[in-house]
Amino acid sequence: MDKFEWTCYNAAPLSEGYSYLDTEFEAGNYQRQYRYGGGRKPREWELSVRGTLATVLEIREFWHDHNRAANWKFLWDDPLTGERDIVVCFAGDVRWNPLQGKRAAEVVVKVREVL
Repeated sequence: MDKFEWTCYNAAPLSEGYSYLDTEFEAGNYQRQYRYGGGRKPREWELSVRGTLATVLEIREFWHDHNRAANWKFLWDDPLTGERDIVVCFAGDVRWNPLQGKRAAEVVVKVREVL
C-alpha cells in the first residue's frame, strides 16, 4: 500500500465522534447502542502542503492515482498525535492555491479514515 509522504504544515482534524442510536422506552428507561467498530466514526483531516510546483504536481499525480477504484486507500502519519500508518482515502476534491506566482503553491486535501 502506498504512503502519503509529504510533510504537512497543517493537519487539522475536522471530525471525530461516535455513531450511536438513542432509544427511550415507555417506562422512562433510556438506552444508547453504539454501532459498527465500537461506535467510532471515521476521523477526517484537512491536510495542507506547501511546496514548489514540482511538489504540487507530485501530490496531484498521487491524488489522481488514488481516486481510482482499484487503488483508493493509502497510509498516512498524523503529525499532531504521532499515530503512524493510518489507513485513509481522499474525501473530496483538491484545492490548489498559488503562493508566489508560479514559484510555489499550497495543496489542501481532505482525507477520511478507512475503518
